[in-house]
Amino acid sequence: MSKPLKPQHLMVMGFALIITMFPFAPTPSWACSAGGGGAFSYGSQTGGGSVTVCARAVVESRSVVVAKSAPRPVVAAPKPAPKPIASAPKSAPKPVVAAPKPVTRLFTQANLNPPPSLLKPIAKPKAAPKPAPKPPAPVPNKPAVIVLSSASNGQASFSPAPLTALADPPNLTAGEATTLTANPMLHFQSGALLGKATDVRFEPISTSWNFGDGSTGSGSTAAHAYAADGQYRATAMVTYAVYYQIAGQTGWVSGGQITVSDAVLIQVSAGGIDLPIGQDPVSPPAVVRLVGKNCLISPGAYGCSA
Repeated sequence: MSKPLKPQHLMVMGFALIITMFPFAPTPSWACSAGGGGAFSYGSQTGGGSVTVCARAVVESRSVVVAKSAPRPVVAAPKPAPKPIASAPKSAPKPVVAAPKPVTRLFTQANLNPPPSLLKPIAKPKAAPKPAPKPPAPVPNKPAVIVLSSASNGQASFSPAPLTALADPPNLTAGEATTLTANPMLHFQSGALLGKATDVRFEPISTSWNFGDGSTGSGSTAAHAYAADGQYRATAMVTYAVYYQIAGQTGWVSGGQITVSDAVLIQVSAGGIDLPIGQDPVSPPAVVRLVGKNCLISPGAYGCSA
């Protein structure tokens, strides 16, 4: 015959049954891992022109399981003690009384002793029955607290605004300078991570140029002259310092650096124009205008300004 299970064994079996009810899904691959402990942790990974912010939220659920108390033991009521059977007292042997002599005596109350045969037996008092023992009080079982933890992971990627490089003018002759500009700026990107608002700040810390002819420069605006004709690719590179912040957590957290770039094509032609021998350069056509006064004396007169 198998022994009954104890309440502790029942609680362990119940906990094992709850664990088996949760499906086991394969662990997904994440771009970054959330470091640190606690109910909410986070981290970041920078690469490929973007920053990925990861978060992990742990939710604990507690359930209290109280095992049923053991039934009280059934204590049989004590049987009443049997009544003592009073045995009849043995009669004392009759004394042999001799015939009284004819002597006259005075009997007083003091010397009258009744014979034992005239005495009734005195019944002993009955002993009080012992009280029935009280059944032991049941020992209450301590409640067992089962803690189940469920973790949620999430990630979100953020990229800085595109960079734009410009050249003014983009077409020039050798030896002529062109002005190169880029547009780095402080800006923000927003999103949500596990239901929490997440902001990312991109702060420009440096801007550099590669003019395409072996020379370099720095700054959001740079001027450069090409010594030879040809087509050149001028590239601007801006390095941003990345910071992110998750609602309800601490302040801005450093997420590393990101470098973005953009390029512009510049066409450089040879300086001057070779003309055939004996041919003068073409002069611009003359413009005839009607003026009200002498423009040398009154340059602001009607018709004097171009």
